[in-house]
Amino acid sequence: LRTAANNQQVPRNISLRAVNLICNAVSSEGMIGGQIIDMRGEREMLDFETLLKLHRKKTGEVIIVSAMLGCLAAGVDSDDARFSAAVRYAEKIGLTFQIIDDILDVIADPAVLGKNVGSDVSENKTTFMSFMSVDEARQYAAKLTAEAKEDLACFEHADLLYALADYLLVREK
Repeated sequence: LRTAANNQQVPRNISLRAVNLICNAVSSEGMIGGQIIDMRGEREMLDFETLLKLHRKKTGEVIIVSAMLGCLAAGVDSDDARFSAAVRYAEKIGLTFQIIDDILDVIADPAVLGKNVGSDVSENKTTFMSFMSVDEARQYAAKLTAEAKEDLACFEHADLLYALADYLLVREK
């Protein structure tokens, strides 16, 4: 926050907006709120909509705020359609990241993943695997990835963002 607040390379109002975005992202409306829902999901089965909310807040929020900050740094303000497109892209790749994470917890090779698998089941956590088979979850993640890439249509030179979306879909760790 200090770095964003004291950034001399952008106008003061942009620095303040960046700080505000970061504070909102980590608040009880953002990542902290997602963590609270996640802890509840260890004690009780969450419904699918609540699971989506959990991941949008917990995992997605850090990606979403990064996209917002990137837009601000590039001079794309929140009233610009590209800002909304970047947020939609970030939401979808964040959700894809979590879906693949849940799949890997079921099927990954622990040596490749770098951690034990099956921890979500042993901890009784609600995950995408609570609602879908591995194949259904992969299809859902692929659909989200395709939609995320469509959201990039309004950006020039988005090759790295396309590549990131593709990588998150096929990652093995």
